[in-house]
Amino acid sequence: MTAKHTPGPWWLIGSRVYSGGGGGGSRARVKIAVVEGAFSDNPNAGIIACAPEMFDVLRALVADYTETQVQFWGLPTQIRNSTIETAKNILEKLE
Repeated sequence: MTAKHTPGPWWLIGSRVYSGGGGGGSRARVKIAVVEGAFSDNPNAGIIACAPEMFDVLRALVADYTETQVQFWGLPTQIRNSTIETAKNILEKLE
């Protein structure tokens, strides 16, 4: 599946998050978000900047679990299945 979001990587510059233009990429820089408020250097901007990578990791974890049924974090099956179902629901919202 192809994601509906702007592809990563995203770059954090101050309280602004951009895609492209960073890290030697050939794409033009596009502003994704600005985190405003009393604390403009808000950690939320960092979370937003990492979103594409977190999305890819979540998708990979779900795929690995679904395909191989590996022992996931040593948790009981019911908790593992609940966690995977939650992750699948999140991915459905994003894809």
